[in-house]
Amino acid sequence: MWSTLWPFIVTALLTLGVASTVQLYVVPRVEARKRREDRWERDVRALGELLTFEQSAAAQALSTTLWKGAFVNRPALGWQADKVAEAKSDVAKELREAQADYRRVGAQVEWLSDRVEGLGENLDGLTPFKAARRGYQLQQIELTALIHEVWNGNGGIAAPPTIERVDSITSNELVAVRELVSTLSALADGQAPRPAVPGRLRGRILPSRR
Repeated sequence: MWSTLWPFIVTALLTLGVASTVQLYVVPRVEARKRREDRWERDVRALGELLTFEQSAAAQALSTTLWKGAFVNRPALGWQADKVAEAKSDVAKELREAQADYRRVGAQVEWLSDRVEGLGENLDGLTPFKAARRGYQLQQIELTALIHEVWNGNGGIAAPPTIERVDSITSNELVAVRELVSTLSALADGQAPRPAVPGRLRGRILPSRR
């Protein structure tokens, strides 16, 4: 009798062992990977929206204030002293607010960028994103230096930057942001290799910029 039942017993034990292995190891790993993919998808979408809307608005407000700072501190204007003092006071207030808002959004951009890189660290397509991010960060350094120049010019410590310099740096910052958004769109649209993220996620994060 045992010789007849033994193959069925072995088969049942093997089936139970395989089922237990799948339940204990395979299923949790698949679920963990799915959660990781979903987090990455949300972070890419959030970063794209942040750059497209909040960051662009903050950069525009800061650019306008920097331009005012470069303009009102030009000696050739020939304004009366009280008008110059009033204009400088307005610039100081607006610049303080615009700078604070820009820094706040910039901190959010860095945090989300770290998450996109960290959760997608095995993606070949992150290489263009990392390069664009470095370019964006370099423009932040240039912009920070420009802000100090306007503060110094507004306070009479040094000559203010030229309007042409303000236009150049703020325009370069805008180009850097657009490039960063473009690389995010490429990732989302599946234009770059995505070995760790299934095709079901492609095209669902950001609209194509083509």
